[in-house]
Amino acid sequence: MSYDQRLDEITEAVEEAQIIDIPYVPVIPIRMSEAWFLHDASAIRLAAGNPNGSMSLSIPSVNQVQKLADPKKTLEDLLVTATGNNKRRRKKFKPRKEIHRVAELIEDFSALRADSSFLKLEASLEALRFTVFI
Repeated sequence: MSYDQRLDEITEAVEEAQIIDIPYVPVIPIRMSEAWFLHDASAIRLAAGNPNGSMSLSIPSVNQVQKLADPKKTLEDLLVTATGNNKRRRKKFKPRKEIHRVAELIEDFSALRADSSFLKLEASLEALRFTVFI
């Protein structure tokens, strides 16, 4: 689906579901929102519970991220690697539980300004800020 088609779909669903007028911001990544979390090795290491880990993480460039077939799987694999655990302990680690933490731990999303969908999200957030607080 194109960005505009997805936006129309979300807008229609929100209008059907709302009883009162509540502001919202559509989040429409090109692939998956997890792709936006793949740029910060420090956040991935922290979420994996190994902030001082030194193992190599093959983090794709911002330009490559949207070309990945499955960004969520890539992030899960990076989280598992970042634990630094041996094979047996890696099996106990649940990367899906930690994905949300990566987003919370990222301090700087400016690298994502090369991504058109992220720029649209930023613009929507800024527009909402002016709408709600003015």
